[in-house]
Amino acid sequence: MLIHGTLMNRSSDGEPIGPIALNWGFKDLQHLSRAFRRKYGRSPRSLRAGRMH
Repeated sequence: MLIHGTLMNRSSDGEPIGPIALNWGFKDLQHLSRAFRRKYGRSPRSLRAGRMH
């Protein structure tokens, strides 16, 4: 899932996850969250939070 790279990229830190999801073609944030959790076992928000610490 290429959005994983976007979320890990520090240049997207100031951008909310919802608009990123829409830019990648997800119909809404919940659609992204379900697909992301299914593939990676965690939410996009927790991935980003873990990278920031």
